Amino acid sequence: MKPVVHRLVWRAAAGLSALGVLWAAVGVGAGPAPQADTGGEPPAALVEATLAVPTNTKARADAVSGDHADPGGASRWASRLAPGLQGRSGDLWSQLQALGRECGGLMPSHCLSGVLAALPDAERARMSDILERLPRLAPRLSALVMSSQQPMLERIEAVSQVRADVMGADNARLLFGREEAQFRDEARWAQFLANEAARMPLAERLAAAESMRSPEAGPLGDATERARRYERTLQLTLLDARDDADRQRLAREVRAQFFTADLARQMEQGDRFDAAQRERMAQYARQKQAIQARYAGVADVTALQQRDAELAALREQVFPDSFQAH
Repeated sequence: MKPVVHRLVWRAAAGLSALGVLWAAVGVGAGPAPQADTGGEPPAALVEATLAVPTNTKARADAVSGDHADPGGASRWASRLAPGLQGRSGDLWSQLQALGRECGGLMPSHCLSGVLAALPDAERARMSDILERLPRLAPRLSALVMSSQQPMLERIEAVSQVRADVMGADNARLLFGREEAQFRDEARWAQFLANEAARMPLAERLAAAESMRSPEAGPLGDATERARRYERTLQLTLLDARDDADRQRLAREVRAQFFTADLARQMEQGDRFDAAQRERMAQYARQKQAIQARYAGVADVTALQQRDAELAALREQVFPDSFQAH
């Protein structure tokens, strides 16, 4: 392998392992602490981890590199990555993550180098540029300071701007375009539901919700799309509920639009069970608080034992099926 490609691969390995902080800054998920830029040299921990890869994991990585059991592995992955590098998907980051998992979760040098070599010239140049920049992204994201009180859309845009600054706008779009579009769609949906939706007639709410998904967010599978439409239709419809009985009626009507009668009945039974559980928990909390209030400030050991006995009796009374609450 040429020295420059070798350095790119090791720098990419550090960057890929670091980018678990991807959305920590906007409150979405969490991940390991970012890795420092290694200046082009293999991080010692990564070298040791690569050398210690179990045999079966090493075999998978070798297969991807095209060196051993699967001579077409590198070409296969190059074919999978090429559309993303050409801008046809906007989710190159998720593809790189998948490549890392197949390589044993590390992205060892012989894995990336084989894929790089199999890419056409233009795509290899693009990937090399991405790999050169990638290790600088996680430290910049981890240094991004935002308030949890900031609107979600503002936090998403702040992360997006850092990505564009570090990676270049085109690379950032190739890597994260679909993901960012999905987060923006969800943030706009939450904002719509919390604000203007209640002021609109139901038909207009539903039409507005259908128009919110941006093309950049990519297609959803049939099952996912159906579940999303059901959840949003239910939430928008229940804005009109006057009381619990009305909520149950409206929920039944929405479920009848999406599910068979048997499944809708099962879901209604689940709702009743959940409501009963919530009431039991609320009852327990009220009575527990009353018992604790009676013994507030008491230091006598006998009295405290009596308090504990009352609490135990309450748990047994409210949760006779041995459900434990504390």
